[in-house]
Amino acid sequence: MAAILLIKGPVATDKAIKRYGPAFLRHSTVKQFIRAATSLQHAGFGSLMKIPRGVEVFVKRFPNEVIPALEANADLCTFEEFSQRFYLQPPGCITRSFGEKLISLGIATRQHFNFNS
Repeated sequence: MAAILLIKGPVATDKAIKRYGPAFLRHSTVKQFIRAATSLQHAGFGSLMKIPRGVEVFVKRFPNEVIPALEANADLCTFEEFSQRFYLQPPGCITRSFGEKLISLGIATRQHFNFNS
């Protein structure tokens, strides 16, 4: 679950975890991603959504909104780790057009993405 929280950027997909997550997660399945993301959703870290083409996306809540969840789940990561990673440019598989699609579907907001022009 921590890998989803610590993947760079405001969203995570199973593809991002497989490509850019820890080596031991590179062979994880979509079901495992959904199970972990659902647990994180129930804990208050964000929302799991399915977008067209069947892509499962975990949209993280902003760092200041997850403080209670982090306090209750201190074994996952620290507030500093989460906020530093949240504001980094997303992995290469989360493209500008993918971000725009999430925004147009109402899954994410412009505040989630700071794509350089």
